[in-house]
Amino acid sequence: MDLVTLTGGCVLAVAEVAVEPTDTGWTESAHIEVLSEGSCDHVDLRLPAGVRLGRLKARTHLSDGTKRRIDEARQRRVVRDLAGDGAIRLYAPELIPGDRVDIDVIREHPPDAYTWAPAGSRYASLVTSVPYDVPEGANPDRTGIWVANAPDTLQVVLPHPVGSRGDDAVGALAPVTDAKAEVLLELLVPGEPMRTLYPGGGSSLRTAWTVSLPDGDARRGLVLPVPMAATEVAIEGTHIRRDDSVVLWAEPGEAKPHRVSWVTPDAPVYGEKLALAGAEVTQTVQIEDGRIRWQDGETWWLGAIGVRAIVPDRSLLVRALENRFRRAAIPEPAIPPALRGRATDWEMIAQLKPELARRAGVADLPLAPLFPRRLVKARKTGALTSVEAALVLWLQANQARVPAAWAVVRPASEGPGWHTSPAGYDEGLVAVNIDGTTRWIDPACRVCGAFEIRPDLEDADMLSPIGIHTPDVREGALAVTDADGTRTVEMSGPAALSLRLWLAAIPSSERATALAERFGGPGATLAASEKLAEAGSDLKVVVTLPDGAGVPDPLAPPDGDWWGWIGERRWTHPAAGDDVRRHEHQGPLCWTARTEGDVRTEILTVRERRIPVDSSGTFDQARRAPPPPPVAMPEPDVSQPGPESGEAP
Repeated sequence: MDLVTLTGGCVLAVAEVAVEPTDTGWTESAHIEVLSEGSCDHVDLRLPAGVRLGRLKARTHLSDGTKRRIDEARQRRVVRDLAGDGAIRLYAPELIPGDRVDIDVIREHPPDAYTWAPAGSRYASLVTSVPYDVPEGANPDRTGIWVANAPDTLQVVLPHPVGSRGDDAVGALAPVTDAKAEVLLELLVPGEPMRTLYPGGGSSLRTAWTVSLPDGDARRGLVLPVPMAATEVAIEGTHIRRDDSVVLWAEPGEAKPHRVSWVTPDAPVYGEKLALAGAEVTQTVQIEDGRIRWQDGETWWLGAIGVRAIVPDRSLLVRALENRFRRAAIPEPAIPPALRGRATDWEMIAQLKPELARRAGVADLPLAPLFPRRLVKARKTGALTSVEAALVLWLQANQARVPAAWAVVRPASEGPGWHTSPAGYDEGLVAVNIDGTTRWIDPACRVCGAFEIRPDLEDADMLSPIGIHTPDVREGALAVTDADGTRTVEMSGPAALSLRLWLAAIPSSERATALAERFGGPGATLAASEKLAEAGSDLKVVVTLPDGAGVPDPLAPPDGDWWGWIGERRWTHPAAGDDVRRHEHQGPLCWTARTEGDVRTEILTVRERRIPVDSSGTFDQARRAPPPPPVAMPEPDVSQPGPESGEAP
């Protein structure tokens, strides 16, 4: 009964299922209630292999009695993987503890045996006309069985009366990791480009993929996502067509190319290099009587059609975004009633973000970030994009007669942006100025302080009327102390915020274990924590270390080149010997170690957030290398007389 996958503070409270056999499989009708006990941003309605979605209705029920429909703008289809498993992600960022999501769904299952496994739900029930044995722990009633807080071992298996007929699977497929792909994006822009290029204007985009699967000894497969809105889909080569993708596959020894093309509405005026998991992609963009410009081979934009410029420079791009945002602001979302008439100081501005969060949350909705909806209507849905939320706060600050400016930001971890192309600028910030002092608001960050922004958005490229970069990087600090079988971790600044961001995505029931294992490894337990939930403050975590190896090294380099935050990382732990070493590599990493008695203190200062992997590797090798042998000092030559008294040496 794979119904939902939960994250954060989401809890499956109710799962009522009615399932009946049909000539082609099973029809499953389910009523699901997910309760928020913390940060419950989204719920994934699962679509296992062979299962198809029939009807879906979802609503949020807030504790004040408000009900909101989770419409298509708040639903994202998670493309099925090679094995056929997918999901529908339902965004509910406005939920606070006590709120819930109600889901009524009909799913069509293949005619294999149906398994009802209620573990994970506080209350679950099963209704069916197919005979079954009531398992131990279940409670029968007039229509079926029910159970509260079911154990993992409780389940009911319903054999299909007709028996399995199979599905569209081709058997086991090995995932491809070294395919070659070429993609041609053809912009179809009829009539007047200035009118037809924008959503709903009549333009379209033809996407054509040519994928070459390498020769191999086993069946190989590759998933190529296809938009649900695609038309004129054409496929050449052995494949399986799904509702949200195409699975390309080849038999052993087969290496012929596959070709897939489709058309979608609204030709984009810019884009980044497309990616396909398991393939190296070469991309080309074309348009009749137009000019495409490229930046570093990663992003492109439509410079002109004929003699008409589209986005010729940064100033026009910012002006075009400003005009678009102001159109979306008609009518303007009003400042919250609780803040009207108050003095416009920093305390009042700090309340704008939590007041907005009470009405609408921020989520990664499947919407174009730089094409905001009408802000008043978007806010009423209960879910906003990061840019939409920033625009609401920008307008409300201006209503309070406080100078403010919007900014759309490309996260620094994604590399530098291009000031003539808006590709990758998908986060929104607000800059507020009072008496010559500017502070920034990050509306998408629930765990940030009032004027704290995510480390990823510091010193990042932005498109805004007030500049091209967000505020400078702040330094963080990490101090780890190992003693008597425990590890004490203290963090401040961006280091503390990074941990809070990581923790927010973990189910509340699993956070203690995840936090202990992050710092202590498998088998560690959480002994104490301080100020984890206090945004903007320093924090402290104490874990009990397991016996044996496997305890994480707090100074180990990250897997890639992104270190996340700059500042000092200090580790104090038991050791033996007397050793002082220092390592520097081109400035970004500085490491020192000192052993005094049986205590060793290592200090790593990170001066840049992005450091090449080879530089990090050189540092790590030098740190783990044995200390150099002591240098023997030459004995003094006592046979030579020293200077006589009174002579200059």
